[in-house]
Amino acid sequence: QLRRWTKRGGVIIISHNRFTKMTLEDGFGSDMLVVDEAHLMKNPSTQLYEAMTRHTEPKLLLTGSPLQNHLTEYFSMIKLIKPDLITDADFRKDFAKVIDRGAFAGATSKELKAARTQIAVLTRLTEPYVHRRSAAALKESLKPMKEYKLSYIAPYSKDIKSPLERSNETITQSLNVKVKLGCILLDSIAKSKDKVLVFSRRKDVLTTLQKQRAGLFMDGDTLSKTRHELVELFQTSPYADRRDTNIFYMTTKVGGVGLNLHAANRIIILDPSWNPVDDKQACFRVFRYGQTKTVRVYRFIVAHSIEERIYRLAVHKNLA
Repeated sequence: QLRRWTKRGGVIIISHNRFTKMTLEDGFGSDMLVVDEAHLMKNPSTQLYEAMTRHTEPKLLLTGSPLQNHLTEYFSMIKLIKPDLITDADFRKDFAKVIDRGAFAGATSKELKAARTQIAVLTRLTEPYVHRRSAAALKESLKPMKEYKLSYIAPYSKDIKSPLERSNETITQSLNVKVKLGCILLDSIAKSKDKVLVFSRRKDVLTTLQKQRAGLFMDGDTLSKTRHELVELFQTSPYADRRDTNIFYMTTKVGGVGLNLHAANRIIILDPSWNPVDDKQACFRVFRYGQTKTVRVYRFIVAHSIEERIYRLAVHKNLA
C-alpha cells in the first residue's frame, strides 16, 4: 500500500503510532499532514511530537480539546504550525503566568484585567493560524446539555489524624455510598426509559456497581474487536425493561474518546478526573450529532475529600 501511495499519491490514513514509527525509523514524508486528536501533541518530549517536528510540510491539526491542563500545552501545538511565532520563555512570562493568575478565585481586579488583555492579545496573535469553533456550534443543532453535581459525605474513622490518610480512607469508605447512590439514580433513570453511560477512573467501582445493576462493560483490557461489538450492541438495541444493554459501564480514559454513543442521553461520572478534559470528552460521547434528547450529566463528588479538590481544580482549569 505504501509503495503504491508513494508512486501514485493520494491520501493515506494511518494511526499516530504508525506515523511515529515510519517517520523516526524510515524517514517517511508527505506533501501535507492532517492530524486528528491533535491535543496529543501537548507534550514536546514525546516521540509523536518529535516525529511531527521532522515534517516541514503544511499541517492541519484538528482537536476538540485544545486546552487541557495548562496554556503551555496549547502553545506546544501552535509551535508545530508556526515555530517562530514566539519563544517559550516569552510565552510563559507574558501569557501563561498572567492568564493563570487571572483565573484564580482570589485574583485581584488588576490581575483579572491583565489576564483578559493577554487573552485578547494571544487570540489576535494566533488568529491567522487558528480556526476556532466552540461547542456553541453544536448547541444550534442539539437540545441542551444540563449538569448536576451530587456531593455526599462518606464516613471515616475518627482515630485517623493525618489529613492524607483520612482523605484516602474516605475514598475507600465512599465506595459503598457511591454504589448505593448510583443504584438509586439508575433506578430513577430507568423510569424515563433513557439509556445511560457510567464512567469512573476506577475499575473496582464500575464492577461493583455492575453487579448491582447489570450492563455492558468496557475497560483498557477489552479487545478492539469486542469494543466495536459492544458499541454496536448498545447503539442498536432498543430500550427494554431488565435488559443489560440499557447501561454501559466504562473507564473514563477508554470510553471518553472516539466513540459515538448518542443512543444514550444520560451520563453518570462517578469520580472526577485530574484532567477535566477526560470528563468533558466523556460527555461528548452523547452530546453530538444524532442526539435527539436533552443530555443530563450527573457528577458524584465525595465531600471533604481529594475528589472535591480535584473538582475545584477542574473548575479552575476550565476557566483557563
